[in-house]
Amino acid sequence: MDHKIWILLGLITLAAAVYMLYPFTSILVYGIFIYYITRPLYDRILPVLKSKSISALTSILILAVPVVLILLYTIGVASMEVKQLLTTTEFQSLRPSIAIVNQTSNLAVNIKVGEVLGLISEKGDATNKILDLIPELSSLIWMVISRALDMLFTLFLISTISFYLLVDGGGIRSWLKNTFFIKEDRADRFFDDVDFDLANIFHGNILTAGVIMVIAAVLFTIVNYVSPVISIPYPVLLGILCGIASLIPVVGVALIWGPLMVYIILLTSAKGLLAQTAPSIIVFFIATYVIADWLPNILLRPRMSGQRMHKGLLLLSYIFGPIVFGLKGLFLGPIVLVFAINYAEIIIPELVRGK
Repeated sequence: MDHKIWILLGLITLAAAVYMLYPFTSILVYGIFIYYITRPLYDRILPVLKSKSISALTSILILAVPVVLILLYTIGVASMEVKQLLTTTEFQSLRPSIAIVNQTSNLAVNIKVGEVLGLISEKGDATNKILDLIPELSSLIWMVISRALDMLFTLFLISTISFYLLVDGGGIRSWLKNTFFIKEDRADRFFDDVDFDLANIFHGNILTAGVIMVIAAVLFTIVNYVSPVISIPYPVLLGILCGIASLIPVVGVALIWGPLMVYIILLTSAKGLLAQTAPSIIVFFIATYVIADWLPNILLRPRMSGQRMHKGLLLLSYIFGPIVFGLKGLFLGPIVLVFAINYAEIIIPELVRGK
């Protein structure tokens, strides 16, 4: 009876743990991904810094710096576009407010209550419109702040998971092995092969994205210099975005070059040059699709993402993972594949032999 109670308590505890961690599946998967792509750098700087915590924190920060720079560059470009929009566009609904600002700007030195009250009564309708916008504006600001805080909290959790995996990953593995596995040699082989395969796969993802970034940026820059009619705005930024988009399931790099093609067609059509530039646009479309999208994903990603994995199965995991699990499936799919293959290769034969 005591044995059954302990089993029931264990099942309840396991169910509670799964229920608690399930909403954070994406964070756990991304944390494991960050751990594997930062571990090579961590292993290199650990002998220099002599501290696991400082080495782990440095590795994560060094990884985050390029992402932050990309974000800042993107925000800078967007702010310039917004500024240009604001200076070239006339907003009819804001004209009463602009009139109020223009008329009240000269009252800063010598303010008279009567003049101010007269101005308010004269522009009462515009003032009421502005006051009506305050609740909407405040809700919009609160939404932006809450989204930013949520993103920062998510990044904190992902960084915390990757940090402790870097610092004490060996201890976690030893605890799992000593707690749940009796035959340590079999557990060692299983964990070693899983770790080796995941390191190759996740590190390959970043390398492939980096190659796509360089290829796309160089291709767009060359087109700007060579073609007299096709003009690509911000070729380096678009190349960087192509590399980032390559990590997005299903659509991938097409998320960038697709709208770019539409933009080029509309621009040349507006100038009346679509007919004579159609061959150049077709060539550019084929070159972009083949060189910056198809070739890296077909040739580079399977080769760089797993030396022991069957290339076809690995490619299928990149396809079916995002379809089944969503965005996190881009990383969770290969994890499931690695565990399944190593379990079939190492554990099942010994179970069949009765060991």
